[in-house]
Amino acid sequence: MIIKTTTQSRGVSPTEHVANVKKSLDKFYEEFNKTGEAVQAYVKDYIAAHQVRPQGYGKTNLIDGMEFEVFQTLDGFGWGIGPIDKLDEHFPYWRAVNYGSSHMVGRVVTPGLFSDNDGCPDASHFREGRWRPGAGNKAFRVKNPIPAMNYIENTRNMMVVALQQLMGIIK
Repeated sequence: MIIKTTTQSRGVSPTEHVANVKKSLDKFYEEFNKTGEAVQAYVKDYIAAHQVRPQGYGKTNLIDGMEFEVFQTLDGFGWGIGPIDKLDEHFPYWRAVNYGSSHMVGRVVTPGLFSDNDGCPDASHFREGRWRPGAGNKAFRVKNPIPAMNYIENTRNMMVVALQQLMGIIK
C-alpha cells in the first residue's frame, strides 16, 4: 500500500508548516510502529486461539515465526509480520495451516502413536502431541483434510481497520 499526501500551508509561514509536518510525521512513525506491534500480537493470539494441537516442550511453533519487521522500500517504508523466507525455512507447514490442505487425504500413515513430546508414545495422548511412528496402533488412511485457519486473511482484515485509524493521524 502506497500512501501519498499533499500538504498546504494556510496562515502559517513555510518554516512553521515544515515544523508542523515533521511533528505529524514523527507521531505517524511512532503510531505506525505501535500498530505493527499490535498486528503482530493479534496474529500470534489468533493462531494460539485456533491451533488444534499444542506444541511440545522446547519445540518452535508457528507463533514463534510471526516476527514484526520494519523495512525500507524505494518509495517509502512498510512493515510485515512473519517474513516468508524465514517461515519457509523454519515453518514449512505455514501455508497448510493458513490455507488448509488435503494433500494427505487418502494416504496411509504408518503404525504409531501420539506422543506428548516428553515421553514415550501412548494412546492416551491422542491429539496432545505429535505422531511417532513405531509400535502401536495399526496403519490408517487419512480421511480428513487440515482445515484452513485463515490467520493471514483475518490479520489482513484487522490491519485494514488499524491502517485506516493510523491515516487519521496525518490528516
